[in-house]
Amino acid sequence: MCEINFGKKLMELRMAKGITQEQLAADWGISNKTISKWENDVSGPDLAMLVKIADYFDISTDALLGRKEDKKADINAVIENEFKDNDMENIILKSFQIAEKTVVEGIQNFRYKWNQEKVIPPTRQGFPRSAISSPNMYHLFVNSDDVNMSVMLLRNKSNFSWLDKEENKERIASLFQFLADKDALKICSFIHNNSFSESFTAEFMAKNAGIDVESAEKILEKACEIKLCKKDVAHLKTGKVTVYASYGEGSILALITLAYEYMCGLECYHHCYGEHSKMIGGKEV
Repeated sequence: MCEINFGKKLMELRMAKGITQEQLAADWGISNKTISKWENDVSGPDLAMLVKIADYFDISTDALLGRKEDKKADINAVIENEFKDNDMENIILKSFQIAEKTVVEGIQNFRYKWNQEKVIPPTRQGFPRSAISSPNMYHLFVNSDDVNMSVMLLRNKSNFSWLDKEENKERIASLFQFLADKDALKICSFIHNNSFSESFTAEFMAKNAGIDVESAEKILEKACEIKLCKKDVAHLKTGKVTVYASYGEGSILALITLAYEYMCGLECYHHCYGEHSKMIGGKEV
């Protein structure tokens, strides 16, 4: 006979989603006292409500009832088991290994079968942004209407020594100088728009972005320097024309998104340990 753990499972799902009993009750049109009774296994929902709850959390009814022999993998149970009895060092290293492995294994066989409208996860309620900060790892997770992002930064063997080298600082600064131009951000939005042509002239870009051609040319030349674009010369009857091309660059879009979230994002829940994000160490200054 299967053990039913509905109350515990409901509480886990609610907390993972970052919402209160009151918020959940409002979403379902019931009282928060009812939610409390369900979570404490004082009472339970009827069959119709059970299906509604399962749909709300996007899981099977068996998983919702906490049935141990449910054939669908319960990601929370898998993660909990994987990290059980681990110390902080192993947790951090395993977190990186899991992130590295799951994304590659999960998508490599389906890259041409996606419906891009369906790969947007449901918006997280309560605190859409959470951050873990420690001297060994920084992890930012955002799941809102505006941003869906997971970023993990770990310490490295060089101890960020590359940040002290003038050549590296100049190259890093050149990228931020490019992104600091509001017209460049306009152009970036078109480059990453799947309805915009992958090949274009400066005149075409200027017309669409609402800027002058000279500015567009300077920005696109800089985009070529940072490898966001490439260019070629087309020989036409009317003369030579520079044609730029770009398929978009995930790293650039990620930087812009990260900057937006940092400057404009709302509601954040921090899990801070030790010395927060002071990851650079090993020498006295």
